[in-house]
Amino acid sequence: GIVGQEDFGIPITVRMKECPPVIFAVRSETDVTFGGTPTVFICGQRLAKAFNIMSLLTGEEIGQVCADAEKSFHKDVIEFHFDDYQKILYITGATLRCYSISHGYDSPQSLVTLYNIDFKQLYVQQKQTIVTQYGRVVKHRKPPPDVFDDFSSAIQDVDYENEVDLLHAVVTLPEGQDGTKAILYFIDEPTGRVIKEVPLPTWEPDEDNSVYYELDCIVHVVENYNRALCHYYRLVRH
Repeated sequence: GIVGQEDFGIPITVRMKECPPVIFAVRSETDVTFGGTPTVFICGQRLAKAFNIMSLLTGEEIGQVCADAEKSFHKDVIEFHFDDYQKILYITGATLRCYSISHGYDSPQSLVTLYNIDFKQLYVQQKQTIVTQYGRVVKHRKPPPDVFDDFSSAIQDVDYENEVDLLHAVVTLPEGQDGTKAILYFIDEPTGRVIKEVPLPTWEPDEDNSVYYELDCIVHVVENYNRALCHYYRLVRH
């Protein structure tokens, strides 16, 4: 194309003699992200270990998400939902929380907790419960050793599949002396209910792992300096 013709426009050099007026300013120690309707933004304070949900129109605080001191081994992540900017996802350690920004016609915006999933606690409960071949449920009073290792318990990745309205989370959990176990959890997005879990026996804790999910297909890629392995899983209905 030729500069000056349609779709290219005319280049103009703008010379500014003074700074334009500031229309938005905020002090934050973390990344500032925007979403919601009306628009809200998320900012954070590292020392206070808290994230503030603020209204862009009024500058007032809608709510605050506080970090869990017991899960300080891993970096906390807070972001707007993949498909709904009225929702906020917060990841700390092996816990996933979902908040909703709600408001009425005459009421101010507020932050409401929709669900809270502690994958480590869920895993411990499953390990404590054994179903015999006769259908009898046996529960252990004491959890297995090393299962409360907060350092090994972490959400590695969260993604969303809009065609089936499911969140899927890759979670690593300690497995006694055998090392780290990785599980792919499928979560019903509206309710936060875990509907299925798929173990990933090919997980390598000391290498770069990537998990992709599409409908009934799961792809797990393990990479290091010398090689890349691709593991393919297919979900089968029973």
